[in-house]
Amino acid sequence: MRAARRGGLRKARDVDTDLDAVLSNIRFDKIKAGTGTLAQAAKLGEVKGDLGILDPPAGGTPAENAAWWSTLSPEEKAEIISLHPELIGNRDGIDFTSRDLANRSLLTQRRTAINDRWAVLQDFVTDDDGNFDYGAYLQVKEEYDDLEEERKSIATIDKILAQPGQHGLLGLDFTTPRTQAIISNGDVDTADHVAVFTPGLTSTVAGMGGYDGNMADLKTRTEDELFRRGEPGTVATVTWLGYQAPQWDTVLTSNSVASSGAAEAGGKDLADFYRGINSSRRTDPNLTALGHSYGSTTTGYGLQQPGTGVDRAVFFGSPGLGTSDLGDLKIPPGNAYYAEAKWDGVGDLGRFGTDPTAVDGMNHVQTEGATSSDAAVGTASPVTPTTSRTAPPASTPWLRWSPATRRPRSRARMSGG
Repeated sequence: MRAARRGGLRKARDVDTDLDAVLSNIRFDKIKAGTGTLAQAAKLGEVKGDLGILDPPAGGTPAENAAWWSTLSPEEKAEIISLHPELIGNRDGIDFTSRDLANRSLLTQRRTAINDRWAVLQDFVTDDDGNFDYGAYLQVKEEYDDLEEERKSIATIDKILAQPGQHGLLGLDFTTPRTQAIISNGDVDTADHVAVFTPGLTSTVAGMGGYDGNMADLKTRTEDELFRRGEPGTVATVTWLGYQAPQWDTVLTSNSVASSGAAEAGGKDLADFYRGINSSRRTDPNLTALGHSYGSTTTGYGLQQPGTGVDRAVFFGSPGLGTSDLGDLKIPPGNAYYAEAKWDGVGDLGRFGTDPTAVDGMNHVQTEGATSSDAAVGTASPVTPTTSRTAPPASTPWLRWSPATRRPRSRARMSGG
């Protein structure tokens, strides 16, 4: 409410500024009656008397961004999406339909720019006989490799968005060392149940297709479970790769999997994404956070931020949640779940806090024999905390889906995280 009031005041001040400018134009005779036609006068009035669109709040919170967006007219919103999509593509608090439109526009722009530049580089690294010139490549190696990574990322995004079903491109960033993207299955603006999955080690946008396939499967199976139980409700799932997940070749850098840096930075952005879901909607969804491997650490740091609106969290094969105390996670008590496959070396590391298996109050999920067909959204009581790996009842949220419990083919898809 406070953010909405501030947004309204910013809009009022902006209108006052624009009105002062229009009146100044009239005062200094810059808007004249003239002797032209009515149509010419109308055209001149549009140019001289037009009100500017209020800029988004600098460094705005998701709530402040939502308040700003709500002050704009449909025409102003359409103009921003068409002419300045970069203003909202990654801005948490903006409705996801608008973000999707903006990011698809940015994707088209970047694809064109990359293809043009790629043609130039390809010509440069090709000798007169049509062979690859390694010496020439070394001269442009950094740019060549960067563009190749972006081209592969764009190809994967294009393939995902072309798949059957409703997909949304909720985030897109080519300015980071590796491309970042956020892709949804279903309508996050209206779904009753939303799950946000954060992958971990070695995850890239170029390799995002497997994650998206698993999220699409989770959405379908959860909807089937709702139908089986005779409960109303719609479902949306999100693959959130809005951070720099560590890679094997970054082990000796600040982006190392042995460091919490990427998880802490990513966790802050992930928390804003969670907040943006609730801020951009009239009603809050039943929101579940899913995190695998290093992505579970990122999720853990994100959930230590206040006001995320997350109702429960499910962690898989985690090297630690960034804390050894579940009380540090800003979710309802008793709503943290953990699944770890037998002999899971990553899960036993406890690199970023106590091994989640041993964290007091953690609900444990059976991995042996569970199948994704048991996926559920959870509107009833959670599993009773226990140190044993017991299967949760069907009423618990999203718990039967796990990278560790999928079929071998799907498990392979998830093993990179």
